[in-house]
Amino acid sequence: MNYSEKELSYFSEEREDLYPFFNQFQGKILDIGCGMGGFINGLKKINKNKIEAWGIEPNVSEVKNISPQIDNFYQGFFDNVKHDIPLSYFDCICFNDVLEHLYSPEEMLEKVKPYLNNEGYIFASIPNFLFFPNLIDIVINQNFEYTTQGILDYTHIRFFTKKTIIKLFENQGYEIETIQGINYKLFNNMKIYKFLNFITFNRLYDFRFMQFVVKAKLKT
Repeated sequence: MNYSEKELSYFSEEREDLYPFFNQFQGKILDIGCGMGGFINGLKKINKNKIEAWGIEPNVSEVKNISPQIDNFYQGFFDNVKHDIPLSYFDCICFNDVLEHLYSPEEMLEKVKPYLNNEGYIFASIPNFLFFPNLIDIVINQNFEYTTQGILDYTHIRFFTKKTIIKLFENQGYEIETIQGINYKLFNNMKIYKFLNFITFNRLYDFRFMQFVVKAKLKT
C-alpha cells in the first residue's frame, strides 16, 4: 500500500458521520488506524472528555502531528505494538475505514478479541461496493479504475457488501448488534436507481449508501 500521495485531510478527518453512534459513550476506546486522531478529537469534544483514548497508526510521518486528545499513541502496525496494549481492557475497538485496507481482516478481527473487556464491542465503518454510482461505472461504463479516494481507493485491498460484512464478523465469532448504511447521497443516476429499486421490490435499497457501520460483540 502506498499512502504517500494521500492528502493530509485523509489522516485528520473527524468523521462527524460516525458520532451519532457514540452518543453518551464513556470508557476506554482503541482506535486502530487512527490517522492523526481526528476521530478521537471530535469524539472527546461531544462526549466532554469522558473517554480514555488509545490510538495505533502506521502511516504518519511525524508523531508531533498526532492529536493530543489521544492519551496513548503507538506508531506502527498492530502486530508491532500489541504487546504494549492491555488485555481485556477496552469498551470499544474501532476500525474506521481500515478493514478494507487489510489482506486479512478476518485475522485482524481474531487478533483483537483478547483486548475487549466483557462488555466490549467492535465498531467499524466499511465502504459499500454496491454503492449505485460505483456499479453504474463498472457495469454500464465497463470502467473499473482505481481512484485516490472513495469505493475504489487505490489503497483498498478487500471489497465488501452488506452481506459479506455480516459474514466476515459472524465467521469470526461475533454477533452483530447494529449494521446500518451511512452517507446516503443524491447522485446523477438517481432516477435510474429509483426505478430499478421499485421494480425489484426494494432489493436495491442498500445500494444508495456509500458505507456501512457495524457494531459487533463476541458471541457468548
